[in-house]
Order: sequence, then structure tokens, then C-alpha cells
Amino acid sequence: NFLRAINIGLANYPKAKLVGRDGLDAEGVRNLYVGEARLLRGWFYADKVQKFGDVQWVDKELTTADEDILYGERDPREFVMDKVLEDLNFATTYLPNDWKDGEAPGRLNRWAALLVKARVCLFEGTWRKYHGGSNADTWIQAAADAAKELMDNGPYSLYTTGDTTNSYNTIHRLTDLSGNP
Repeated sequence: NFLRAINIGLANYPKAKLVGRDGLDAEGVRNLYVGEARLLRGWFYADKVQKFGDVQWVDKELTTADEDILYGERDPREFVMDKVLEDLNFATTYLPNDWKDGEAPGRLNRWAALLVKARVCLFEGTWRKYHGGSNADTWIQAAADAAKELMDNGPYSLYTTGDTTNSYNTIHRLTDLSGNP
């Protein structure tokens, strides 16, 4: 259901009548939401590939008439992960740094997309390096670049109380994380 909902949304976003806002034209606004959906789809597929290896790539709404997909074979890992990287690159390009919603918790922004990209690319790059896949260095470099962008320019920092022995434990005991950088 999750993947189907994302693919239905992606298929129907071009039909939405949008107006520009915050200095973006209608296409720019559309790309904000497409970026969110593609981040979720890429993350979904990265998880499936990590668990199962080759999986079938589906980028359209499934119906009972789609027997070629319903009974189709798995796609090669490298093909699926290239599609995942396309989705993650789109998300890191078009998601906003800030949704201008008062930093409401739970909304995926560009910084979250960079985090997901760094983790997915690091896993895939090291998997390829030690299991014989191609382009391992490209994936590892993409992970490093995403992590560096997040560390150098992101609005977040590591939580500290000034007590290096207890800071890590303290953050897990907080009941209110609002205002925590």
C-alpha cells in the first residue's frame, strides 16, 4: 500500500493545478512534493534491497491488469539502486531546507534527504566493495559528499550538556525535544 500510494501520487502530481509561492513557480512547488514522495520511495526500495537483494522496481500504480508486474521477475540490484539514487538526488535537489512551518516536527526537508542519501549510499557502496558490485567508489563518494553537505551547512548540531560522560544518556531521557538543535 505504501509504494502504491507514492506511485499514485507521483502519477497525479502533474495534473494538480498549482500556483507559485515563496518565490517558486507552479513547477517549483510541485517539485517540493514530488521530492518528498521520491525520497520516501527511494528509502523504501533501499530498505528492500538491503533485506532481499534483487527486487522488482515498480514506478507506476499497480492494478490487477498488470500481470507483467504482478508475476514479473526481480530486477537486478544495481538497476534498482541506480533508480534509488535518482530518487534521492531529486529529493536533495528539490526539497526545501525549511518548509517555513515553524520547523514542525516530522516534515522531511533537504537535510533529512541528505541524511538518508548518506546512509543509503554508504551501505550500498560498502556492499558493492565487499561483494563484487560495480562503482563502489562512486557510491561511497556520494555518501561522503551528502554527509559533508549536511555537517557543513545543515542547521543541526550534536546535543551536549557540557558533560561529555552523560550527554548521550541525557538526550534519550528528554521528554521534550523542541528547540533542540
